[in-house]
Amino acid sequence: MKKLLISGDTSVACYAVKEDGSAELLKQEPHLRATFCVPRKDGVFTVFEGRDSSAFVCLDRELKETDRRAVEGSDLCHLLYSEHTKTLYGSCYGNGQVVALSAGSDGFGDVRSDRIMGQGEPGTPRAHCCILSPDGRFLLTAAIDQDRIYSSCIAPDGSFAANAAAPYCQLPQGSGPRHLKFHPDGRILYAVTEYSNEIFVLEYEPERGTMQLRQTVSTLPQEYRGESFGSALLVTQDGKRLYAANRGADTIVLFAVAPDHTLTQLGQYPCGGHWPRHLEFTKDETVILTANERSGSVTLHSVDPVTGALQIIAQIPFDRPGFAAEWDEF
Repeated sequence: MKKLLISGDTSVACYAVKEDGSAELLKQEPHLRATFCVPRKDGVFTVFEGRDSSAFVCLDRELKETDRRAVEGSDLCHLLYSEHTKTLYGSCYGNGQVVALSAGSDGFGDVRSDRIMGQGEPGTPRAHCCILSPDGRFLLTAAIDQDRIYSSCIAPDGSFAANAAAPYCQLPQGSGPRHLKFHPDGRILYAVTEYSNEIFVLEYEPERGTMQLRQTVSTLPQEYRGESFGSALLVTQDGKRLYAANRGADTIVLFAVAPDHTLTQLGQYPCGGHWPRHLEFTKDETVILTANERSGSVTLHSVDPVTGALQIIAQIPFDRPGFAAEWDEF
């Protein structure tokens, strides 16, 4: 049995999923626009993704709200937590704002950094995702409308400032980098693009926090001609496979990762619904959870241990889900 945390437009909930794929709702609490979560041992960090203003929200194990911190940034859509510095990083799609906030089991502390990425530069940054480099020295932020990945230096207290030596990596115009994942060896960064439906394979230089584009591959089925937007990435712990989601084509694409980190497409699999916004492995990587936002369901796909092929094994109805992950801390 696996226990899942699911969140979306109207609530956050916990489910138990049995071996036969049947799901039992264990608890559910109303939380508006809780479109992304960071599950923790003692609770959950989530968001209120507001159009005009947003908020960081802290929940306990019972999914009850214990703290809230409003931010001026609009559409707070992604969170990253550093256990080392006890810092929560939030990315705002609406205006490109990234906020670093002191956070722990007792709630939120001081704002450590608050910066609009690329302020004064052409275009709206639309910060959608930020991740830490494997050594924790740099914060990398995907700015969709500026076609950039910003590099920021991390201070010992978790605050961040622009990387003066190389403030950003400029990517092809109109590509729209959205979601980032490192290869397990820490020398390659993968970026899925929202507008061009591609994966960028970027060589990462850990001493300077710089990136250089090495390969570009499409995420779409070869015969697909409709509108689609890339959304999320997964890389296996052994670094041999990569998965990405296509919103519109409504597929999950599987890539083989070569020893030189380049990608070869192996297959396309139905996402089980419409508009797959988020992908997540279960802890043992035997199942992929897909939050199909517009069809109102979370799909569970089994992962073939040899080929990586996906097969739908269960569906959990949920109102406009934005996030799903395994969470057994309740």
